[in-house]
Amino acid sequence: MVRSLTPTDIDAVTRLDGSYVTDRVWQMEHRATRDEIVTVFRVVRLPRPATFDPPRSLAWSTARNKPGTLFLVLTEGRDLIGYLEAAVDGSPETVGVHWLAIKPEHRRHGAGTALLREAMKWALDRRVRRLMVETQTKNYPAIRFFRKNGFSLCGYNEFRFPSTDIGLFFACLL
Repeated sequence: MVRSLTPTDIDAVTRLDGSYVTDRVWQMEHRATRDEIVTVFRVVRLPRPATFDPPRSLAWSTARNKPGTLFLVLTEGRDLIGYLEAAVDGSPETVGVHWLAIKPEHRRHGAGTALLREAMKWALDRRVRRLMVETQTKNYPAIRFFRKNGFSLCGYNEFRFPSTDIGLFFACLL
């Protein structure tokens, strides 16, 4: 069941494992001449699977109290299995999905898609026509998930994360 966050959910959300395992990453190649700039992203296989944690911590006071913010949880019985936080960002035409996390044992079974669809409905109810997400080049599972759900690469920032990982931006027109 997808529903809004309640105060009793906070402990379970903070304990939810948002780490991911991947054996692939997106590698960026950038070439610039006087007349042309070419940036290419390609999938590269790692020598062995690697586990990564999300890049930053969740800011509860902002997520729960800011107008124009959506915070959903996905439960199965009494078990919280995932959450999504989104907000109208910068312009009234864009909703940014800031957090989407699913318990590892529930991934690849539609839980993330269920949360994402509710966020899309919420955005459309507010006459917003674009959802945006950002992720790291090493978060190949998230990249695959968002592309599967209709998101397209729309930009990047080489200096987005303190870890020096590149931030990728994906958008979906609703």
